[in-house]
Amino acid sequence: METKQETNWLTYQTGDPFTDVGGYVWEYLMEKFPNKNPTQIIELVATIYIREWDQKMHPFFANSKITHNTYGGKKDKSLNDTLIFYRKVLNGSPDVVVTERGYCRMTGRQGTLFSAERSTTMLNGAGSLMNFHHALESGSMVSKEVLLRNFVMPLGAVQVGSMPAVVLSNDEQVSKFIAAQNCQAHLDNRGVGMGKGLRKAKASNPANALFDYVVEILQNIEYEFEIENPFQEGVALNLFHFSNFVNGPALQLHTLSATAFSFFGYCFKNFHKEWMAFVYAHYKVGTSKKKAKDDEANEDSPQSFPNPVLTTIMNEGNLTFAFLAWVRSDKRLNFQIVELYQLLIRNMDKRTTQLLRRIAVFVTNECSDDETTKTLRKLNSAKTRRDVFATLIKLVEKNKDNKEALIQLEDVEFLFPDGYSWLEMRNILLIAIYEQLYELNRKVGDVGEAAEVEQIEEEN
Repeated sequence: METKQETNWLTYQTGDPFTDVGGYVWEYLMEKFPNKNPTQIIELVATIYIREWDQKMHPFFANSKITHNTYGGKKDKSLNDTLIFYRKVLNGSPDVVVTERGYCRMTGRQGTLFSAERSTTMLNGAGSLMNFHHALESGSMVSKEVLLRNFVMPLGAVQVGSMPAVVLSNDEQVSKFIAAQNCQAHLDNRGVGMGKGLRKAKASNPANALFDYVVEILQNIEYEFEIENPFQEGVALNLFHFSNFVNGPALQLHTLSATAFSFFGYCFKNFHKEWMAFVYAHYKVGTSKKKAKDDEANEDSPQSFPNPVLTTIMNEGNLTFAFLAWVRSDKRLNFQIVELYQLLIRNMDKRTTQLLRRIAVFVTNECSDDETTKTLRKLNSAKTRRDVFATLIKLVEKNKDNKEALIQLEDVEFLFPDGYSWLEMRNILLIAIYEQLYELNRKVGDVGEAAEVEQIEEEN
């Protein structure tokens, strides 16, 4: 007869991001310090917060025994009272227990419950949008494990800009990896005298931070990405950017879809040099940015500046203008990258990209240098879809003596498909032509600048 495995409520996943990250931290600390019991782990963590981080825990524990004004500068009293409270929680002392029998809001477990307040949990128990309770309860009721997990959670967090952040994935292996990386970094900083507070990310904005984690994940966890099925792994990331300050609670959710992760991962693995050159070139180093207290941004890191490419990928927007500007400057960008972005991120029909690629091959292989230059100039200066169509008609006329048609009647619907800007189609065609020219090592004359999207009124 099989015995039912007992649930470890200190690490059991609940769906609450802060409690779950706290669970991963508990799991890491128990493996790191196998000879320490829960009381000793709480003492270690409390010592870090109070003595080494100088009680700067206000974004986490509002009006707690660490951050309340009455404990300002009184580290011994703060540490003593904090340890007394959590020992009472561990032992189920009657003066901190709300009820002996009830269901935990986070875990669903029945048993002894405690009140979840903003002094002990993240964004819970007071303030607007944080005070909803079922069955007219006096507050959110949680088990002791939830309080213990929330207490250690900051070790699994990182400072992104002016607020802390935690990152979770639908892949538990990834969630554990990120929490462990942050926790290990905090412990390592102690050993070299750098543990003065929450670890600061290189990135000062959530989009950059998410992609920094994508790179770390790809460098440490093996994923196989295939062009036929590139999003088979299905790894998505959620960054919870938050603050539990007394007067300014805040929570912002930033998501990187599994499709975006797979696109970036495929390019990182298969076109690493040219893809990362393209990405890094788009950090807007030297641009103005909001600078919060404590100099939270790493000024020496490009990741502390905005990157419109990463933001566009995360928002699954149109990236063809950035691709086009890159290839027009004689830089290498494999067309597979562009095609994969259109297929995965923009949900484009593959017949569209194949058709545009076929036209590009015709322009570079069948047209003279002068004809190629004129074609590029006309496409670059196009102001309407009609202008692009007129250029394509010229190419069809040039191809009339060939046995195989350049564009067939049934292809027309794929030239300008519904749901996509004609500019996007024009850009993809230009990118494909430039890529072919690069492959053939052909140079063309001055073709002018591509018209900017904001300068053009789209034609329906």
